[in-house]
Amino acid sequence: MQQSTLRQRRSAASTSQVPATPPEAPNPTWEATSKPDNNKLNQPREQEPSLFSQLPSIFAIPDEILPGSLYLGSLQALSDPNYLHDTLHIRHIIALGPFDRLRVPLQQKLRDNSAIEFHCFDIHDSSEEAIEDIFEATGAILEDAAAREEASLVHCAAGISRSATVVLAYLLMKKGMKLAEAYDLLKERRPRIGPNIGFMGKLVELERSLFDGETTLDLETYTENGRAKKAD
Repeated sequence: MQQSTLRQRRSAASTSQVPATPPEAPNPTWEATSKPDNNKLNQPREQEPSLFSQLPSIFAIPDEILPGSLYLGSLQALSDPNYLHDTLHIRHIIALGPFDRLRVPLQQKLRDNSAIEFHCFDIHDSSEEAIEDIFEATGAILEDAAAREEASLVHCAAGISRSATVVLAYLLMKKGMKLAEAYDLLKERRPRIGPNIGFMGKLVELERSLFDGETTLDLETYTENGRAKKAD
């Protein structure tokens, strides 16, 4: 009797330990939430705006300082080198700034790759910059080009400070002009010019070295965006 009861208990315990068959997992189906736009995939990536396009369009055309000989402009003036070559007959470009990297693409855009000589001087628009160190070199380039009746363009980023300083130095050294006279001429031909106060100080020093210590510009009353007052 006791043995029969024991067998029944063992049988019940064994039956309760058998796990139930788990339900069959559903078969998942994957559906894309959105289909790729093949038209967009096939479109070329939008290009970053060029350095030329980031400058105002008013800077695009250089200003003529000396008829048929000397032009002053901004970086954007290089956007159409064939216009510079064919229309303005420019054969020399003096670039003031870290623009030497533009030499190759500039030459590649020209129909005649050897048509324009590119002279780069890594000068920054800082009143502490020793821009006077390049006055002789840039003046020689401009004077040599003029002697051969070839036009030149002097440019920096905006055609306001560095390029104006180099052109003023050239007018003093090679054309015998006084600083106030040269400044008035440049301001008339390109009203937006304005060498920084440090550069203008270098030009005053240059004028004094050329004209027996005299200067025609009052540096204390000079404002970069205004008109230079002549010294008494």
